[in-house]
Amino acid sequence: MSSKVIAEVISGSEGVYDTSLSVGLNNSTVINNDQVLILSGGGATSPKGFGSDTNFFISGSIGSRGTGVKGSSVFGGDVVHSGSVIILDPGGTDENLKLVRGSVGNNFITFEEDTGVNVGQIYANSSNLFIKGSSSGNDIIFRVGSSNVLRMDGTTERIGIGNNIVTPAAMLHVSGTDPMAFRVDSGTRSKAIMVDGEQVLILSGGSATSYNEAAATDVNFYVSGTIGGKHRHTGVSIFGGDLVASGTIFSENGLRVDTPDELHALFVSGPEVVFFKEHTPGTDTNWFVSGSVGGKGSTNTATFGGDVFISGAIYHENPLPIHTVNTGYGDIVTIGNSSVTAGKLYYYKDTGWTEVDAADVADGASQLLGIALGTNSHHGMIVRGFAQLNITGLSSGDEGKPVYVDKTGGGGTGKITVTPPAAPGDFVRLLGWLTDDGDGGSDASIYFSPSQDWIEL
Repeated sequence: MSSKVIAEVISGSEGVYDTSLSVGLNNSTVINNDQVLILSGGGATSPKGFGSDTNFFISGSIGSRGTGVKGSSVFGGDVVHSGSVIILDPGGTDENLKLVRGSVGNNFITFEEDTGVNVGQIYANSSNLFIKGSSSGNDIIFRVGSSNVLRMDGTTERIGIGNNIVTPAAMLHVSGTDPMAFRVDSGTRSKAIMVDGEQVLILSGGSATSYNEAAATDVNFYVSGTIGGKHRHTGVSIFGGDLVASGTIFSENGLRVDTPDELHALFVSGPEVVFFKEHTPGTDTNWFVSGSVGGKGSTNTATFGGDVFISGAIYHENPLPIHTVNTGYGDIVTIGNSSVTAGKLYYYKDTGWTEVDAADVADGASQLLGIALGTNSHHGMIVRGFAQLNITGLSSGDEGKPVYVDKTGGGGTGKITVTPPAAPGDFVRLLGWLTDDGDGGSDASIYFSPSQDWIEL
């Protein structure tokens, strides 16, 4: 082969080079003074594939692997290089770099120190892609420019997002100079959760006309919702477990607390505060606790523990009829453990509650008196208040008359009558007044307020 022919093979836009060796058909391998060219310029339109900065060049065809086109360069065993590897964009949809996994094992890209110490790896199996630090002290960091924007701490297994977080302080630590630190959008709602500056906003700004809570300078935590949303099954904010507030709770639209068994367990609307709102209180009411007459021992009893201080008057309404016969309400004590009969009159002494026998018996004339509300004194004894009893000998129009211990009215022991004792030796002690004569029937209501004085006839 003449030097002229060799020169023509390797000549091109870069000029004519002195040639030391040309091997193979069509000079497939060329070695000149400065370069080794393998399969360079195989086609009439193929570029020579080398420039003035090239000293070793192997030609090939993009995408030829696994095809009948002989364009793949194969290096068996390890390939070691001391410089950088630069992969140019092949254009189109072809990959710049492809690691093909065998039938078993994983694909690995391993990063080592010059001492051979493994720092970390990128690898894949048939299902997943992994980025891994080789030891617990190796962090995985994503960087933009000169700033670290994501750090996975290899020691604490925490994640830091933001500007140059060196040590994440929580499982997920978001930090940075941008006031908009955190935001979550759902498929149907933008700004489902947002942390902006010193504010945490949840479901804020649901519609175009919604108030912008972020504009309120006194707000640092806001959970959006809809007034009355509980009964429309939307817009309800729920806090499970205990809710503790170290400051004051302000409500611009009142307050309502429901329980599984009771609507309006607590209801605050305007100046009105209502507990167990079973009916609407009067317009002059700002504090109302509902309950049931005779409910003690069963249900709907209002209980106030400790001392109760009242600066105004106590108004005691008498619903007529009260509830049922042999019941009542007012000042009720539960002292003693005596067997009693509901609706009968008793006096208290050292042995417990004893039924008043008759008006001519001294016992009971001066002692504490009470009307039984159950079968035992601890069910309650009215010492002052309203009671509905079985009183014989009443006539229509008897309301307002005083009542006394019944001596001869046919009611038996422990009974009350509107007829005062009149025989010598009787003890007269005012017990109260008749407030409802039952239209002449036997079920009548009295205001029970035994006098502290008595007279022996």
